[in-house]
Amino acid sequence: MSWVQPYNAKGWVVELHQIPRAEGTSDFPQDWNDQAALGQYFTGVLVVPTVLCGIGILIAVACACRLCCCHKYSRLEQRPRSCRLFFLAGITTTAAALGLAASVGAVKNGTVIVQEQLDSLAADADSAVSIGHSLTINGKTLDTNFDTIRSTCQDQPGWPMIQDQLKKDQQQVKDLLATISSYQEQVDPLPNDIRNAKEQVTVWVPLLGLILAVPLMLVLATLVFNWLGLTVTRFWGRGNECGRCCGDALALRITAFLALIAIIALSVAWFAELGTAILTADFCVAPNNNTANLALSVSQGNTSASTYVYVEYYIQGVGSSPMEVKLNDATQDLSQLKTEIGKHEQDLKKACPPLSPEVSKSMNSAIAVCQQNVQDAQTLVAPQRIYTYFNSGVQAACSYYVPGIGWLFIVEFVLVIPLLPALLLSANSYYKKLVAFQTTDREPLMAGNVELGASANELHVAQPGVHSAQAMQVEDQDSSRRNSRVQFV
Repeated sequence: MSWVQPYNAKGWVVELHQIPRAEGTSDFPQDWNDQAALGQYFTGVLVVPTVLCGIGILIAVACACRLCCCHKYSRLEQRPRSCRLFFLAGITTTAAALGLAASVGAVKNGTVIVQEQLDSLAADADSAVSIGHSLTINGKTLDTNFDTIRSTCQDQPGWPMIQDQLKKDQQQVKDLLATISSYQEQVDPLPNDIRNAKEQVTVWVPLLGLILAVPLMLVLATLVFNWLGLTVTRFWGRGNECGRCCGDALALRITAFLALIAIIALSVAWFAELGTAILTADFCVAPNNNTANLALSVSQGNTSASTYVYVEYYIQGVGSSPMEVKLNDATQDLSQLKTEIGKHEQDLKKACPPLSPEVSKSMNSAIAVCQQNVQDAQTLVAPQRIYTYFNSGVQAACSYYVPGIGWLFIVEFVLVIPLLPALLLSANSYYKKLVAFQTTDREPLMAGNVELGASANELHVAQPGVHSAQAMQVEDQDSSRRNSRVQFV
């Protein structure tokens, strides 16, 4: 059919669909009730994500072992250089920010499209319900007019001449009311269902975005502590107790712990993100056929079920829509009814002089309103209009979600494989050297001060009230030693 536009899979959809898998597991499942086929498919889909998740966890374990077994610097005379750590921290921060922007952008753009389409669909559903109510009111008006004609004219001599025709026309009205009632039953629940779906999208999609961002938030938290440690300790000199404690707490403990947790979280995220992205990409290769297969599975293989019939018609362009058929029948019934009433209007006037002309006007007016309502309803359920909503959903999933997840995976892969481990080990080495630098010469200096102070005190005690030349010399040495240390710092 002319309204069906096959989705042109490209970019990330094609690349993810072509990820190597076991034979027979690269196509979206056709029968979701076949448990064996589903198990085989999902096993094939999750092979690569599982391997990558295992690699990431092994990297975290290797980094943890390296931290526990690394060299401890007991004394260091020269302050360690932090240029490499600054460079790695800057690159890692940029990558994490890009990944966070990718995940937020993918979720936001897809959500906006879906919400806009759901708003439009809800408005159409409200219109459909209003049309159904109007059809019901005017259909009942027609039925009431026929009752009025019968009660007014049945005692007239000419009544037998028109009785059969009026009875036939009234039966057409009752058939129209039955069609309207069936239509009303189908459209009445739609506005609430659509708004409930929008509420679910509003709640769960941002939550999905938050879950996707959690590993990157851990990376950013690691970087915050790392930058804080670099900033705080960079300007403190040798022997500074605060610098030693800050370097020990921020880098050797908090930063290392957060970095290891971030690597594990990113590895687990690979499993979930890549698995769902591959599943969605498989769907996006042929979304029309795959949607029809899903509908058939939901209908338990019953090709006559309304869900499958509607999907086949609106998305595949096969068959017909039961609702459109009913509306077409209603159009024909109204047109025929209008013709019959116009044809027998003069006979009715002759057979029933007491009948008010207003009854005939009311019937013609009700028919005209019903015809317009049916025409409006046909516009709402037109396949071109319905397919637009489906196509927008496909675009949101295939053109925004899949590429967003793809770029997010690339960023997280770069973070886990080269950047985070390099940053973690470099930060650990730098801060351990910094702690060794901060403590170097501190203990010997304090010991010398104690010895010099003790010598001066002994001499002072030996000659109370008099400062001997030896005592003065010792105190001068102590003062000179302290001044030289201040100048060095």
